[in-house]
Amino acid sequence: MHLYRRWLDELWSGDYMVVEDLVSPDFVGHWPTGTVHGRDALVQMIQQSRYPFSAISMSLDAGPIIDADGELLAARWTFTGTYLGGVHGATVEPGEVIRFSGQDMFRAEWGKFVEYWVSSDGVALMRQLGLA
Repeated sequence: MHLYRRWLDELWSGDYMVVEDLVSPDFVGHWPTGTVHGRDALVQMIQQSRYPFSAISMSLDAGPIIDADGELLAARWTFTGTYLGGVHGATVEPGEVIRFSGQDMFRAEWGKFVEYWVSSDGVALMRQLGLA
């Protein structure tokens, strides 16, 4: 639970120094748009996801649910951020608050995340940005 709270509260807030505490060097993250390998690639993916937003918060809506062995974790979250602009084709004005939800699933070993799967409501995000 503590590891996941740090994932949401610190890493997704832009404190990239905590990545070494949270994920293994051989971390693999699976996004709908592709797979990342390693800590540096994870940080780049999070930076890419955050760049068009300020005042980002990640709320924990459900979970985390942890299996009996303590290796698998699942949770549901909501992303909230203020749109800054910069997404090609977006029609929403900068300053609009954007919200969308998603689910995370992790596999952990030795107290660190080693594998990650995310599924988020990309349709809601695209609609709010005026792209769908």
